[in-house]
Amino acid sequence: WWPGDHRPASSKVLEPGVYLTGHSSVLIRSRDAGLLIDPVAWSRLGRGLDRIGLSELSPHCDVTAITHGHFDHYHLPSLMALGDLPLILPETGPSTIVCEDLPARMNSIGLELASVSTWGSCLDVGDLRIHVLPFHGEQFLSSECHPHLRNHGNLFVVETQDVRVGILADAGFETGAS
Repeated sequence: WWPGDHRPASSKVLEPGVYLTGHSSVLIRSRDAGLLIDPVAWSRLGRGLDRIGLSELSPHCDVTAITHGHFDHYHLPSLMALGDLPLILPETGPSTIVCEDLPARMNSIGLELASVSTWGSCLDVGDLRIHVLPFHGEQFLSSECHPHLRNHGNLFVVETQDVRVGILADAGFETGAS
């Protein structure tokens, strides 16, 4: 979202703002840095949306972040197309039936990790400040009955000089942790 929903031409520098780039994917631009969250541009979820493509996005991104490991938030071909763009990933622990070990997966295909972030941490990228918050959404198996079977992830509050943005991807109710 950005007032007036202006979509910049590919040859133009993106102005500071928040740009929808696919199903669950957003680019947050400050005056001198860019954070791309949950890129899915090359998946079927990123097609036909009249949105900004990866080739247009890459020059405006300094780092990318993944909220959690579901197909509509985490798409390997899109991540690989971004080249050596550093990643901010959630701390997931070992793979389970409901959650892949995202840091291990990225390392296995040679993608650079900027950070495996923990809840409560803050990261600075240029003039962006990224606050990492708990993700309690989409727990398909009760975490009270099976605490080791969790869908781990991160939510974010991203601050620039001009705006503060909450990224609440698939946040939802969980007994005792909502």
